Amino acid sequence: MGMFDYILLECDTQHLPHQIDKSFVPQTKSLDNTMATYIIHDNKLMRRHRTWKETDEILSEDTFFGTVYNRVIDKEWEEEVPFHGDIKVITKEENNEETDLLRLLVRFTHGKLEWIHIDTEEMEHYAKIKKKLQEVNNK
Repeated sequence: MGMFDYILLECDTQHLPHQIDKSFVPQTKSLDNTMATYIIHDNKLMRRHRTWKETDEILSEDTFFGTVYNRVIDKEWEEEVPFHGDIKVITKEENNEETDLLRLLVRFTHGKLEWIHIDTEEMEHYAKIKKKLQEVNNK
């Protein structure tokens, strides 16, 4: 388990092997694992940065934590990441409740998106694990 990063697939649909469920935010453990947000946009990998500011709106008051104020985004910007290599992404296929999570392999070469494929090795690996768990549970 542990931490991960979000990776938004805002690239041309020609790169996507399936229709991706937009309600599920894709995740990866191939980058910083700091709950950062990355975006694939214009065939580049971008990292979203934000600064926050407190408002006057009180969310809660507590003797232990003190007063907790609501925070809103102060500034937001994106920075290009010159990534070279493969990123493993977990997402869901649109309108398909029957399948497990969709595992994708995203290839960047010198900072440019080359392709996005289904990671068949990972899909087969997790299918085997699921089958074994079902066998154990059925005993």
